[in-house]
Amino acid sequence: MLRGKKGQDLAAMMPPERLLTETDGPFAAANGVPLEPAECEAAIQTLARLWGMDAEPTRARVVESFRTLISL
Repeated sequence: MLRGKKGQDLAAMMPPERLLTETDGPFAAANGVPLEPAECEAAIQTLARLWGMDAEPTRARVVESFRTLISL
């Protein structure tokens, strides 16, 4: 979703505290290798750029969103 402009525009409009990452693995691949659920670094880097943040605070925000979800 984050590879194209439309997907990036949509992600930029989403509330950061409500956004989670995913890889579509093992059905999606990078360089011919199936992706695993933990391989979201490219998404973190793109979200950081879209939100005007560094990668570490972006990663922490996504982790906190996940923690909020599982606590419901």
